[in-house]
Amino acid sequence: MELKPRGARKHESWPVGQPVDHPGAGRRPHILTGGIPNLLLRPYIRPIKHEKRPIKPKTPRRKPMTVIAGIRCTDGLVLCADSEYTVGSGKATGAKIAFSRPREGGYSLLMAGAGNMGMFDNLFQKSLAKIDASSDQSLAKITEIIERYLEIIYKKHIYPAPFELIDDLNFSVLIGIWTPDSKTQLFESSADVLNNVGDFDCKGIGHQFAYEVIRSMGCFPLTIDQAEMLAAEATSRAKRFSTYVSGDTAIWSQRESDGHILRTEKGRVAAIDAFFRQLKESNRSLVSMMSTRKLTDEQIKASLFRFSVEMEAAYSKIKNLS
Repeated sequence: MELKPRGARKHESWPVGQPVDHPGAGRRPHILTGGIPNLLLRPYIRPIKHEKRPIKPKTPRRKPMTVIAGIRCTDGLVLCADSEYTVGSGKATGAKIAFSRPREGGYSLLMAGAGNMGMFDNLFQKSLAKIDASSDQSLAKITEIIERYLEIIYKKHIYPAPFELIDDLNFSVLIGIWTPDSKTQLFESSADVLNNVGDFDCKGIGHQFAYEVIRSMGCFPLTIDQAEMLAAEATSRAKRFSTYVSGDTAIWSQRESDGHILRTEKGRVAAIDAFFRQLKESNRSLVSMMSTRKLTDEQIKASLFRFSVEMEAAYSKIKNLS
């Protein structure tokens, strides 16, 4: 608030920093000398207290919390995914793999999504309805329909979105398609394009860890039983090294012979995780023992035999649950 001396004119203001009884009251300060008392007497003026508005904290951007992997096998294919994703600022658990069981003389569809699950559900439901309504249910027609809806979703919702929201809207899919003529085929999406997959592929924020596990441990071609073990370990590794991947592991398989779709039981997934944990612990202890102590050939053979017996017992538990 600007102070004015008593009897001052409207256009005259009180010199900044001068007390009430200043002799220059009611007169404008000289252009040369007016600045000196202002500087000397400035402490007399109490600074104006501005209203402090609370700073609204920035809401962190949501990140896709998913890893999915698909592996082609000699007797079908395997898809796996974690089960946790973001809802607003919180976390929720839900299915990231959708399927359509084989029709009479028709097709079967197994699809896993990473990223925006609303976009994924939209793609699956619309594609499934269009395929069921079509008289042509060949592999070429099914891929054409899915790719068409991918293009529609991207052009309508994702491409026009602001740059800072594209990561929240983007999504990727792995699709297993079975038809009586082409049998089981594995596809992956790159934006609005479908591509055929060779041996395996991974999508999502933890795909680097899962990809490295499958690439280094997989001896292709694999059976479905072997691929299930590899998929469980790949998802488990992604959970340990990525803070955005968590929840239970879901593993589904699609049979080459009839397109039948099955889900791996949770007990078998837990047994596979226990097998790999025991494998790592036994291997670590064996290497540590051999590097710190001088062992004879008989002791080394006995240690290796005990190691193989333990692994065989752990693997037999997995086979019994298949």
